[in-house]
Amino acid sequence: MNARQEECSGVLDRGEPEDRLSMRDGERFAIPGVRGRMEKLAFGTGLFLHLAELEVEQDAFFAVENYMAPGWIGGSWNILGELQVQPPGMAPLSCGESDALIMRVDTTGTRYLLPAGQLIRHIGVTCTLESLHQRFNGNLPAALAPFVRNDDDVVDMRVTEVTPRMRSVGAAMFARQLHGAGRRFQLEGLAILFLYEIIDSFCEGLDDDSEDLPDWEQVALERIMVRIQQDPGAPLVARQLADEMGMAETRLNSLFKARTGKRCAEFIRAERMALARRLIEEGELALKQVALRAGFNHVSNFSRAYKSWYGENPGRAQRRS
Repeated sequence: MNARQEECSGVLDRGEPEDRLSMRDGERFAIPGVRGRMEKLAFGTGLFLHLAELEVEQDAFFAVENYMAPGWIGGSWNILGELQVQPPGMAPLSCGESDALIMRVDTTGTRYLLPAGQLIRHIGVTCTLESLHQRFNGNLPAALAPFVRNDDDVVDMRVTEVTPRMRSVGAAMFARQLHGAGRRFQLEGLAILFLYEIIDSFCEGLDDDSEDLPDWEQVALERIMVRIQQDPGAPLVARQLADEMGMAETRLNSLFKARTGKRCAEFIRAERMALARRLIEEGELALKQVALRAGFNHVSNFSRAYKSWYGENPGRAQRRS
């Protein structure tokens, strides 16, 4: 696996009904049916980063014991792959390529389900409330109120949208260029940016008051979305799509943002990357054919876009498949 283990952690207590993963510095971990590595970096500033790259060969189910004292906030996201998270007393939530999580779980025993047959690249960042207050200079966004209470038994986890900036930061964490003496320094900066993007996405989502659209705009938006999803590799340009529907490009982007959390061009890119990944996993097409089907005329442009999206180049993904 690419992720190098520096301050890595985890041990399974097989005496429990399901596997229990305790995060402890300096210990490797093993989960039946899963191969890979998890890295935990403590930066000494109240900030912690978890990176995991896991090949899931069979369904894996385990619970996690807290290593942090009550009073923290965290963000979690999979740049690749899907998993289910169930905090104590809550229904399971999905953490995947399109949905990130913002959380505070003071009670131990959060459960994770990793479905078989996938590669998971997972990012988690946690920050103590003391450190969070310092970073915001005491002016925390009002939307964070449920997560920053003084109680020591808070259990709250919510889904938030993945932004393009969040994806860019996440992909950089798995880049091969991150190595050497400056790796920790770079990862700390990326961890701060990642958690900020999680918080900003959550707060912006709460502030968004969706408007009632006229019927013709509803119909136009649905038609454009279906058209993109049916053939994302077609020559699709937001400006031209807006012209065809008789609206300004800015209005089209506003409609997409309200419905999907992405501008039109970002939605097209997401559909193209999802198509490319499916074609690579199917393994029936050469890389050049995959690029063309996904709307890229040059393999080099496709490779850069794929690596920026998933944190690895498509050639490596093709060999793994």
